Amino acid sequence: MAEVSTFTDLNELFGRFFAGKNVIDIGGMSGDADGVYPIEKLKRIAKSVTCVDANRHEKIDMSGIEFHQCKIEDFKADRKFEGAFCGEIIEHIGNQEIFLTKIKDLLREDATMIFTTPNSSAISDFYRIAMSGVDPRQDMICERQNGVYLSGHVVIHNIATLQQLFYGVGLTITHAFYRRPIGGNIVKQFIRDAILRWRPYFGSQIVVVAQPSAAA
Repeated sequence: MAEVSTFTDLNELFGRFFAGKNVIDIGGMSGDADGVYPIEKLKRIAKSVTCVDANRHEKIDMSGIEFHQCKIEDFKADRKFEGAFCGEIIEHIGNQEIFLTKIKDLLREDATMIFTTPNSSAISDFYRIAMSGVDPRQDMICERQNGVYLSGHVVIHNIATLQQLFYGVGLTITHAFYRRPIGGNIVKQFIRDAILRWRPYFGSQIVVVAQPSAAA
């Protein structure tokens, strides 16, 4: 069973799992976090960062980043990586098994992977559903046209569905972290924090740490 806890900053996780390592970031041109993109935090901690993304973001400082503008399915590497980060991407992927298998094939057997994704069990969503009677998570899932997802989220996971997905491609989730939602008045924040101390898996975002099953 994965170790479960809450967190507030990716810096802590990057330092714990990626310090001094050669890391690949999949989809690193997105995921603005408080004005600083996660890949900019990652490159300060890792030994080297290779980014694979179909798009390029002009606001990101690319110094110290080896960038390949392509889909991960088309990326070919001349070495194996010691770690992989994929922030807020997997929920947009149609065939997630193929996606994860491709990433796994790029890694060493003892490598560590960190994924972030919205949490379908988030307490903030339950609150909005109770107040409005509408599930806001459904607005994030777009329809398909000719079998292709146009945009938005394909699926919104919780820890159980992520564990099942990862296990199916030979990956084991060793740690699960939940982002603490921040905002609103003091009373609302106090109530949310109390609930998250009791049940951390109601956090707004899931962050999982995984390894190839043979190395976990």
